[in-house]
Amino acid sequence: MASVFDALTSESDLSNKLEAYFATITVRRDLAQTFGLLAAQSVLQKTLEFRSFHSLVRGLEGIVLDDPGTSDHHVILCVSAVRGAVLYLSHDGTTRIVFKDLDSFWEAINRAADKDEFVEDEHPTMAWVAQDQAGLQGLISKLRSDPAYEEIGPALVPSLSLEDTDFLMGLVDQNSVYIPEAVCREVEARPAAHLLPLIERAEAHPHWMVRNAAIRARVKIDSSTNV
Repeated sequence: MASVFDALTSESDLSNKLEAYFATITVRRDLAQTFGLLAAQSVLQKTLEFRSFHSLVRGLEGIVLDDPGTSDHHVILCVSAVRGAVLYLSHDGTTRIVFKDLDSFWEAINRAADKDEFVEDEHPTMAWVAQDQAGLQGLISKLRSDPAYEEIGPALVPSLSLEDTDFLMGLVDQNSVYIPEAVCREVEARPAAHLLPLIERAEAHPHWMVRNAAIRARVKIDSSTNV
């Protein structure tokens, strides 16, 4: 079965990890049923379906792992820089990368089962921050030419470390709404004094959504530096 996924993952190592994961959920049918975890063949079908219409799943080379009947899904990513990480695809909330790999996803499932909770209850408060920041920045830059950039980009911004202010400034300066807004939301969640010039730039953005997000971020920066 691993070879079947090679075409989707573009990497045999990740295909082997998926094969081991599917073997595990075959044994743990109780958890698969409780949390809507899909078997290998169903994952293939669901993934091909989503890649045919969902630009984010297609653009990040995602593989859909579950279908709990809520219109929200966990998706393992195969694109470089975030390959192997698990993204939470939310239909009416914030889509972001929540787990660094399949093992972390499986551990969260087991914790949720032990506590009689949803897997979402085991999501970390903050998104997973990518180890390969240069690769992630390169991916975001590459996606600027994608017609679905406004949809895909905001899902990746939370995985930025917020250390490269020059790169962040470039995101805020774009003729975009959702990307600069996503940057401001992350600054609001992770305020730091060195990000103030970035937020001052965002406060001059032509779109009110970005300006409002920048105002909220500035409040958090001011609060954090006045403690």
